[in-house]
Amino acid sequence: MLKNISPLILCVGLFWGAAVPVYSHHAASSEFNTDKTIQIKGVLSSIEWINPHAFLHFDVVGPDGRTTNWAMLLAGTTVLRKSGLAKQMLAVGQTYTVVANPSKKGKPTGIVNTLTFPDGRVFTLGGPGSYAAKTGQQ
Repeated sequence: MLKNISPLILCVGLFWGAAVPVYSHHAASSEFNTDKTIQIKGVLSSIEWINPHAFLHFDVVGPDGRTTNWAMLLAGTTVLRKSGLAKQMLAVGQTYTVVANPSKKGKPTGIVNTLTFPDGRVFTLGGPGSYAAKTGQQ
């Protein structure tokens, strides 16, 4: 009897172990408006090079002259490195332009589609619903 139960327990355990990471992750569309893009230009104030997602923080001066800190979500560090972006390529204090899908709640946050460096180089990271997918730009 125990020989028959052990494979069943093993299968349930493997299924549960595989399902938990999938369940815990969320779709970008749950937090961000993937039908809309915004463009911000600001000074990079800090970098959070962490998993599961990296963040870039920008100080953006609005039309009223007030500065707002924007938190821009990126992929995880492994995906970023494989895509050609390394933390060492970014410089706090430099001005960047970001095209992103904005927060659905109106918060100063977004999920990055393109990041334009001060020298004009463009890093593209985006899937369906992103600026890159909608415009065909790479």
